[in-house]
Amino acid sequence: MKREQGFILFIALTMLALMTIIALALVRAVDTTNEVANNIGFVQSTLISSDSGLEAATTWLQGNPGLLNADDDTNGYYARDVELLATNQLIDYTGSASPGNVNDDVDWDNTGNGPYKVKLHAAADTAGNQIAYIIHRLCDAYGSPGASGVRCARMSLSATGGASKSGAGGYGSLAISTKSQIYYRITTRAKGPRNTASFTQATIVIEY
Repeated sequence: MKREQGFILFIALTMLALMTIIALALVRAVDTTNEVANNIGFVQSTLISSDSGLEAATTWLQGNPGLLNADDDTNGYYARDVELLATNQLIDYTGSASPGNVNDDVDWDNTGNGPYKVKLHAAADTAGNQIAYIIHRLCDAYGSPGASGVRCARMSLSATGGASKSGAGGYGSLAISTKSQIYYRITTRAKGPRNTASFTQATIVIEY
């Protein structure tokens, strides 16, 4: 009988140890899941906040048509896109394409670490995200988009002829005026708590 009682005690202690291990593993799994969910939440927050950077950059472009033919690095604006040059230079937006080489980096914190300056969009928002943006005009040279030697990615809206007609109906003798729209690439970085960062890029067109 004593041997049977000792064996049952051994089984009970073994089961207790296994249950303790299982409980600890469950707690660890729950903590990991919560940590992952929180990190995903922070990333989503930075993505949402980056929209304000895109809006601010677009507003600046529309409000400063006279400044768009030359660089204005204090506002994170570059009138020439080096990626369009024959030398095929690249811009390392995230710093991960060529680690250790700052000559092609975007200086997202304006600390002198990289040749391309950005515009810091006000203070951190309520979620703790700091927004910055940089704008590149998609041209291969400085100057007016209509000048000789300045080639830009553009969309032209024009019509030829002296009149527009639809079937038998006439709509007058004035032709639709020629307009050009220049493309601009806006890149934003939203840096949030826990060192999370989201990069967003958009291409817009503005008439000139």
